Amino acid sequence: MILDTTKEWEKRETAEELTDIIHVTQEMGQRLALEVNEDLYEDVQGLNHLLQEAYFKAASIRQKLTPK
Repeated sequence: MILDTTKEWEKRETAEELTDIIHVTQEMGQRLALEVNEDLYEDVQGLNHLLQEAYFKAASIRQKLTPK
């Protein structure tokens, strides 16, 4: 039983860390959008959109792993 509890904790911790990493990456993408020229802006905005989708998916997984 302790092993199962440890595995569940590790899954939750990994999901939390992943969500945090994606959040930091989003902040970097937002800064980049402010710094690039017009030629790259659309590409950076596309990247930021993908990062937002990834964040929502990671947060959903994190929530599902959190005990109620």
